[in-house]
Amino acid sequence: MLKRSGRPGPTRWRRDIAREEVDPMAATETGAGEVLAHLREHGPTTRRGLVDGLGWARMTVGKRLDELLAAGFVVSRGLGASEGGRPAETFAVDDDLGLLVGIDVGGSYTRVGITDMAGGFLAEDGADIGLPTGPGGVAAWVDARITALLAGIGRSPADVRAVGVGVPGPVDLRSGVIGAPLRESAWEGVRFTDLLTVRGDVQVVDRDVNTMAVAEHAALGAGDHTVVLRVGMGISCAFVLDGRVYRGERGGVGVLTLPGPDGRLRRLEDVASGYVVRERLASHGVAATTSFDLVSLVEDGHPLACQLVGEVGEALGRSLAEVVRLLNPTTVVVGGALSGAGGVLMAPLRRALDEGAGEYALQTLSLRTTLLGGRSGLAGAVRLAADAYFEPARISRLVSS
Repeated sequence: MLKRSGRPGPTRWRRDIAREEVDPMAATETGAGEVLAHLREHGPTTRRGLVDGLGWARMTVGKRLDELLAAGFVVSRGLGASEGGRPAETFAVDDDLGLLVGIDVGGSYTRVGITDMAGGFLAEDGADIGLPTGPGGVAAWVDARITALLAGIGRSPADVRAVGVGVPGPVDLRSGVIGAPLRESAWEGVRFTDLLTVRGDVQVVDRDVNTMAVAEHAALGAGDHTVVLRVGMGISCAFVLDGRVYRGERGGVGVLTLPGPDGRLRRLEDVASGYVVRERLASHGVAATTSFDLVSLVEDGHPLACQLVGEVGEALGRSLAEVVRLLNPTTVVVGGALSGAGGVLMAPLRRALDEGAGEYALQTLSLRTTLLGGRSGLAGAVRLAADAYFEPARISRLVSS
């Protein structure tokens, strides 16, 4: 059995599936999948706890629990504390069912991670590789790194149950096909998981900022109305509305705009992003390849880099003010590599937001950087993989067959 250490108590998952392929005839309100979903969300409990939590008949709960035990999805944790009588047996999701893989593809940096079924990280890696490399090149690197990481923890690709991927561009949620990211049309029409050899039983793809939003909301309680910004080579925005990530009809939600000098709206990425900063630095003979290079220049106090990143922050604040007035969120979370520039980015963003959002919307608004740091997108991809694998109707079909 794989040894796990340093992970706090049971992880409480919130279901947030980017793409569902569910046979509605197979779904049942009293299926085994709903019992498993309850255990994932609320943690280990007893038969009585399941009866009380689900509101089902004791016989129905017992039958579904026995199905999950026989299928290996649930294990007994032994006798728990007494509830006024004989100590009751406690049940939990089996974290040793297999492994999950998360992949976070960025504009200039890509991360991969392997976790147990509860989301506890076992191994991870990253490299300066991203959209310009092309989907085939990124997929080849990802496959090689996942295989090596698995070997490093004594496991193999056969142990992978699900793969979750975040990409910096719109994703058609029904097909998993990527729309064209900024300046990198080679990714348009690609189903990235088809390029992987390590695929598991279930694959799910979503926009990278959405995976970040999933992680922030589920792990940290960011609030039921949250705006999440991912600021790196590109800029993207996600919305958590009433506790769920809003993705729109085809996954293309969250494109920020800003009026140009002529009054016409322009994509914010075209006028203020890591790409733009890099190009303007290059025109002055300053070399920078990745978002982390830009942050390093800021940390070194490079005057032009600080000025340009500050301009990105100011533009973000102006554009974000419109979003805040429209949605009245409780929290705005800023992540992505450029958020590492700290106050150079965030101070002008805050000023522009305060000037444009309006007093009423600002009264209860919290602005902060991501608490998960660079791992947030990766953690969100893993959560989506878990949600897809444990989707209740899917589990009910599996155990009934």
